Amino acid sequence: MAFISFILLFILIPFQYMIQYPGISYQDGLIAVANRLGGEVTRTLQLHFHIYPDIFPHLYGASSSFTNIFTGKDVILDPGRVIRGYIAFGDITDGTGSWNAAFIGTAWADFGYFGVVVQSIMVVFLLSYYHQWFVKSRKTPSVLGTYIALSMSTFFLSEGNFLTTLFSFGLGLNFLFYLMLRKSHSIKRKQRLVESIAK
Repeated sequence: MAFISFILLFILIPFQYMIQYPGISYQDGLIAVANRLGGEVTRTLQLHFHIYPDIFPHLYGASSSFTNIFTGKDVILDPGRVIRGYIAFGDITDGTGSWNAAFIGTAWADFGYFGVVVQSIMVVFLLSYYHQWFVKSRKTPSVLGTYIALSMSTFFLSEGNFLTTLFSFGLGLNFLFYLMLRKSHSIKRKQRLVESIAK
């Protein structure tokens, strides 16, 4: 595993950057890898705190299509896109990319300190619940698969919106699918038991 990581970090990814940006050196490629893996998210997270509410007002939930269901708004103001458009082009309507940050960046852009505190508590509660569920569960293939899917979904908390991670990237939906699967198996088991008793 260490050998594969070495090849990936010191050979493949730097050369990918050298192909993507012709004219940069191998050393610049290594710096790009280090920046992308270690500094990009924190740098853009700082921009969230700088831009909201000093330059743009808080979004009050407009960063998520999920909350727009309840507010009736049609426009989704993704903070990562707004910040990229504003910093890079001076135009927040530029929709060609996004500078993502951890979920607390979007929580801040939406609701300030209140959003950061509430969403952080929700994340801690959810991850603690999943951990306790896994520890107490019998390790069936469906439990193991669900736990792996949930673990992989947590990665997206470092990349974007909490609600997007919950619904689009599976942090909430994977567990709901597991519960539905378990319920359907339970119903089938009861039907088989009733049929065997009736015979």
